This record gives sequence, structure tokens and C-alpha cells, in this order.
Amino acid sequence: MAFERVELNTDEVIADLERLGEKLSGQVMARVLNRTSTTVKTAMSRMVRQELNLRAKDINALVRVQRASRQSHVVTITVLGRSVPLIDYAARQTARGVTVKVKRQGGRKLVEGAFIATMRSGHRGVFKRKGARRLPIRELFSTAVVQYLDDDEVIGQLGQVARDAFENHLDREIRFRLAN
Repeated sequence: MAFERVELNTDEVIADLERLGEKLSGQVMARVLNRTSTTVKTAMSRMVRQELNLRAKDINALVRVQRASRQSHVVTITVLGRSVPLIDYAARQTARGVTVKVKRQGGRKLVEGAFIATMRSGHRGVFKRKGARRLPIRELFSTAVVQYLDDDEVIGQLGQVARDAFENHLDREIRFRLAN
């Protein structure tokens, strides 16, 4: 998957942070970066949910954020490349199989011969038999969310969200620290 490294012009930022002192500047930068990462994660979830019929909970389960600290001013947002189970796409059992609505726009798709079952472990999913016999069965999945995010336009939009959020959070944090 392609990724974008968002770099920001920090000359003005460093001048403002020097007025706060060395100890506070590290803390301020870590707080700003962590808040920016939360904003980007939320924007990413919203962008995916505009296209795909998934809940925020299902998308957030695939996103990992490595937060910044006073010593390390680096934030990493990772989206896992796992396929999403069809049950997460509003699956409904019908006489002919299971219907799912993967995209927000458009209709439901029929998966003939599939069925919804709950395993002994409590796991619920959309399954299909491998042959004519009862067993074995296999669970059905859709594509990974990361494939939707692997688009230059989406990555560019997320980069812009990151830049805007960083500037906004930094300005707010510096004004707060200088006022106190």
C-alpha cells in the first residue's frame, strides 16, 4: 500500500515553542501530534463510511495508532490489511442465500447458497459449503478497508486534514500555554 509522509514547516512553530521552555515544548508537541492523529483517524473512518456500509467500530478495529511522547515526536497510523467479514455488511438471510450491502450507494448483492450461522464459540458469520456435503464450510469475506484507502485522492485528502488539524491544535495549545 502506498503511504504519505506528512511533513510540516516547523520554523515558526519552533520559535513559539522556545518561548515555552524546553520541558513544555516537548509536552506541547506530543499533545498536538496525538490530537492530530485522533482527528486524522476520525476523518479516515468517515471517508471509508461514506463509501462502504461499515460501522465506525468495525473500521476502528483495523486502525492502530502509535502515539507521540515528549522524547519521540513521531505518530504512526497503521491500517491493518485484514479482509472484512461479510456479516459486517448488514447481511440478511434469504431463501436463496445471503444478501449484503457492501457499498453505501447501490443495492444489496446476493451470495447464492450462503448462510448465516453462529459457531459454538459465539462467532457469527456468513458461510458457504465447500462441496455438496455438510462439512467443510468456509467463512466469506469482502475486500480489505486498506484497499479503499490506497487511492491518491484519499491519501491527499487525509494529508490535508493532518496539516490543517496540526496547525489548528498547535495554535490552540500555544495560546493556552502562553496565557497560563
